Amino acid sequence: MGNVSFSVEDLFSRWASVGVFVLGEIHPYEDPEVLLVDTLVNIESEGRFLGIIVSWLAQCGHLLLTKKLRFPTTRERRLFAAIIEESRTKERKLLRMVQKHRTRDVEYLYRNDLDVLRRVAKTDPNPRFLKHGFILKDFALLRPEKIILPPTGVYERSAILRNRALYGVSLRSDLLTILPEASGQSVRQLAHRLHVAPPTLSRIVADYERSGLVEWTRKGPVSSVRWCGPTLSKAA
Repeated sequence: MGNVSFSVEDLFSRWASVGVFVLGEIHPYEDPEVLLVDTLVNIESEGRFLGIIVSWLAQCGHLLLTKKLRFPTTRERRLFAAIIEESRTKERKLLRMVQKHRTRDVEYLYRNDLDVLRRVAKTDPNPRFLKHGFILKDFALLRPEKIILPPTGVYERSAILRNRALYGVSLRSDLLTILPEASGQSVRQLAHRLHVAPPTLSRIVADYERSGLVEWTRKGPVSSVRWCGPTLSKAA
C-alpha cells in the first residue's frame, strides 16, 4: 500500500469519492486510509493535493482508522504529522501521531520546483511544515468550506465514511459496509479489499456467524462468506 505511482486524474477521482469538490467517478467503497497514503507518496505530482488533504483532515479526520495508515517511509510519516498540525485538528488519535522531528536536516517539499519558487519558500516558510523538516511557502492550505462537501454530501458519496459515522470508526463497520455487495467472497478476498490481514478479519466474521448475520462455508483452504443480514442502503 502507498508505494505505487498514480495519475493525477486517478487521485482526483478517488478524492471525489470521499467528499472533495472535484469531478470524478464516485466509488462508495473507496478506502480513505489507502487514498491518503497513496496521495502522500505522489504529493509532488500536483500541488493542490496538499490543500485537499489538510482541509479533508480538518473536517473528516475523526473518521480515519489510524491503525490502517501504513507509511512506506519516514518522509510520508513526517509529512502527515505536518499536515495534522496544519489542519488545526483537536482529534486526539491524530495528535498522538505527531512526533518531534529529531534531525536538523530540512528539504524542499516540492523538490522539482524552480529556483525562484525555492527562494520564495525559503524566505517565507510555513512554520508547521518547517518544524517537521519541509520547506514550503506559507500560504492558506486550510479551506474546508471551499474544498470539502458538507457532511451529508460526504456521506452520500462514501458508504465507508457514512457507516463509520453511524456505527463507529472500526474495521467491523467497514466489513459491515462491503459484505452485502461482496457476499460469496472468501475471507482472504475481503481482507484484500479492506487492506488488512485475513486473521484479523476472521475473528470478526466468526462473530457475525455466531450472530446469524453471515454463513461462513469452509472447505479445506477455500472459504465463502455469505451475507444473511438486512439489506443496507448504499451511498449515492
